[in-house]
Amino acid sequence: MMMQTPKKFSIKEIAKLAGCSTSTVSNVLNEKGFFGEEIKKRVLKVCAELNYTPNALARNLRIGRTETIGLIFSRTSANIFRSMFYLEMIDHLQAALAEMKYDLLLSEFKTPENGEPFRFPRVVSQGKVDGIIVLGGMPRTLLHSLSKTDLKILLLDSFHEDMDSIETDNYNATYAMTEKLAKLGHKTASYFAYAYEEHNIQVRIKGFLDAAKVFGMKANVHANFYNLDDASGIFDEDRKKNKPTAILCVNDDIAFHMMNHALESGIKIPEELNIFGYDNTNYSTMGPLGISTASVDIKKMARLGAEMMIDRINNPGKPPSQVRINPELILRDTTGKGA
Repeated sequence: MMMQTPKKFSIKEIAKLAGCSTSTVSNVLNEKGFFGEEIKKRVLKVCAELNYTPNALARNLRIGRTETIGLIFSRTSANIFRSMFYLEMIDHLQAALAEMKYDLLLSEFKTPENGEPFRFPRVVSQGKVDGIIVLGGMPRTLLHSLSKTDLKILLLDSFHEDMDSIETDNYNATYAMTEKLAKLGHKTASYFAYAYEEHNIQVRIKGFLDAAKVFGMKANVHANFYNLDDASGIFDEDRKKNKPTAILCVNDDIAFHMMNHALESGIKIPEELNIFGYDNTNYSTMGPLGISTASVDIKKMARLGAEMMIDRINNPGKPPSQVRINPELILRDTTGKGA
C-alpha cells in the first residue's frame, strides 16, 4: 500500500484557521513586524497541528537572499579538518549564524594544477550563498581574484587589505613569546610550522625572527613539512645540528606532538627544552604537561565573524573593516612553573 503524500497547506489557509490576515501569518513566521502574543500563539498552534512549514525557496526568491553563508577553505593553505582550532571555530561560527537564522555551507577550493583554468568554488560561481567566509589561509592568487569581485567576503583568521578580515595579533603574540624565552635565558630557539601558503604563518615567523634578533638569540625556522611524522624527523635533526633549548610552534597541535615526541626521546621538559604553542585549544591541556601558548578566544572570534558577515550583507557599500584580536600569553609546564 502506497503512503499518501501529506497535504500541503497555503499561508491563506493558515490565516483563515488562525483568524488573522496572511501578512500577520508571514510576520509571525518571519519574526518581523508587529503582532500580539495571543495571535502569535494561535498562528504557531495552527502551523504545528497542520505540520506546516513555509516554502523556503519561494521566500528566498521574494527577499532576494538564500539565507546561507558559504565557508570556503583550501587544504593547501590550511587543512581545517586536521586543526583543533578550525574545528572549534566552525562549531562556534555555525552556532552564531544559526542564531541569526543563517545556514553554513562548506566548500573546498582546490588550487588549479597542470595549467587548469582558475575556477571559483561552486557555492560562489552558482550564487548559492549571500556571502562568503574564507576560513584560514588561502592562496594569494585566489584572494586577489576575490578582492576584484563584488562578492560579500570576510576573511576569518587571515588578512587582505581590500576585504573584511579578522585575525589575531600574530606578530606581537609571537614576539612576546620569544622575548619571554630570551628572558628565561635561552640562547637558541627553533620555530616549527606547516609549509602552507598562509598569512598567519608568515607573520608569526617574522615576530619570532625579529624578537630573536633584538634579544640576541640564534633563530632557526622549519616551515617545510605537511604532516607531523615529518615534523618529528626535522625536530630530531634540529636537535643534533642546532641544539635549541626552546621551540615555538605555529599551533598547539604541533606543540602537543613535539612535546610527546621529546618526552619519548628522553628529553626533560622544561629542564632541557621549553615549548610554546599557539591558540590555547584543548591540545594545550590534554597531555602529560600543560603547554604554554597564546590564548585566542575562538568563540568570540567566531561570533564577531558572523556579525561582520551579516553586516556586510546588509551594508555592501561600506569600506572594508580589519579587526585584530590580542591573544593572552598563557604560561604552563612547558616553560616552567616559575616562568
